[in-house]
Amino acid sequence: KSGQSDGNSDTGATSGTPGNGVEGRTLEHWDRVSSTKIGEIAIRVKVDSDGHVVSATYDPGRSNGAVAADTGMRERCRQKSLQCRFSVKKGSPVATGTITWRFR
Repeated sequence: KSGQSDGNSDTGATSGTPGNGVEGRTLEHWDRVSSTKIGEIAIRVKVDSDGHVVSATYDPGRSNGAVAADTGMRERCRQKSLQCRFSVKKGSPVATGTITWRFR
């Protein structure tokens, strides 16, 4: 969009990339989510010892901007969070944390 330093002037799309808040784990696989809206969507996740996300829920207290008001975008980020993969820690308990999708 015109006026956005990192936007795409042809389509107005900006990409969301995840930030990892799962302690002791490295985010090893994720996909991008695109939106023309700006802000952050926070998704609380639980990760098993094999690095699979086993639970993902929207966290309204850590989300902001126009993108967070879009229920469809919140669900897309929740679904993409379920597809994320973290580093393996065999024998470890389920880890919890937040994946923050940033749209700028």
